Amino acid sequence: SDLYKCGNSGLYIHNSNHINILDNTVYDNGTQLIMRHDNAAATFPITDCSIDSNFFVSRNTDQLVASFETIDNDLSVFGAFDNNAYCCPLNEDLTIYTKYVNGAQINATVSLDNWRTTYKKDLNSTISPIILEQYEILGAKSSNYFLNSDFENNISNWTFSSKYGNGRIALATG
Repeated sequence: SDLYKCGNSGLYIHNSNHINILDNTVYDNGTQLIMRHDNAAATFPITDCSIDSNFFVSRNTDQLVASFETIDNDLSVFGAFDNNAYCCPLNEDLTIYTKYVNGAQINATVSLDNWRTTYKKDLNSTISPIILEQYEILGAKSSNYFLNSDFENNISNWTFSSKYGNGRIALATG
């Protein structure tokens, strides 16, 4: 299935186990995949899930690709993770957030390589096939190149082109 443009999370696994997440495309959500074990069900940890053959794609650098959180030190038993694509073309270094308790709470935002090395997960998974540089708007040459760009009073100086002559420009009135 395809999941996109959800404000908080595309897929959210909360205090659940034996969940299969297979063959999905999850794009442009607050976080693409969240798996969270918290005090709402402290004795019901996340275990034995299968996360395989998914595309998790963050459109912006402020979107995490994945977040794995637990009140225990048990990220390694969340399940089997493999053949996924964890994509954040603008920043592949900080795509996966991990949070667990090992005497003290430990938080880290890591790359796929770090996740793979630390937890032995996603051994055949990949990052974005291309890496893009973050763009920066350096300035504008003028305030506006379009005369009458707000359409508030009239539609003068605007035209259209349509192969079948079925286009129209009209002033929207309230």
